Amino acid sequence: MNNRWLVKLAGAAALLTAVLVLQPGSWEREADARAKSLESIAGTSFQVEVEGKFTALFKGCSGIGSTSEIIDHKVSTKDAKQTVQRIPGRVIWRDAVLSRGLTTDLSVNQWRQDVIDGRVAEARKKCVITAFDASGKPGAIWELINAWPAGLVITMKDDGSA
Repeated sequence: MNNRWLVKLAGAAALLTAVLVLQPGSWEREADARAKSLESIAGTSFQVEVEGKFTALFKGCSGIGSTSEIIDHKVSTKDAKQTVQRIPGRVIWRDAVLSRGLTTDLSVNQWRQDVIDGRVAEARKKCVITAFDASGKPGAIWELINAWPAGLVITMKDDGSA
């Protein structure tokens, strides 16, 4: 494992959890033919790049995707019977939640601080999340447009060393 992915703090390991808010226009793509089977994502880890620069490696990722509101539309058939047709409504983008992350790059803290300080326009960034299989080969790739960190939680876990 590359040392840049490890956080070394005196007697503790830092675990990072980030929540990225997705905006309309975000999309996902596959990396070549490598993501065609479920086996290619077994034992995955997730690398996050913000504006093309490495930020962190995460062991967990959830929530990437979208849903559509369902609208019940009442219609009359030709024989005057009432029926309800369900049609897709507004698209709702889900938040990507990354967990159990390791990094030595503290720029993610500043990125979160931009949101806290109300500089949301500056905080909106292009992020790329790449899933790697157990052998380290990239699989699925998600490109997030105008993402911003809605949360950042750093957990210090005592590793027993002094």
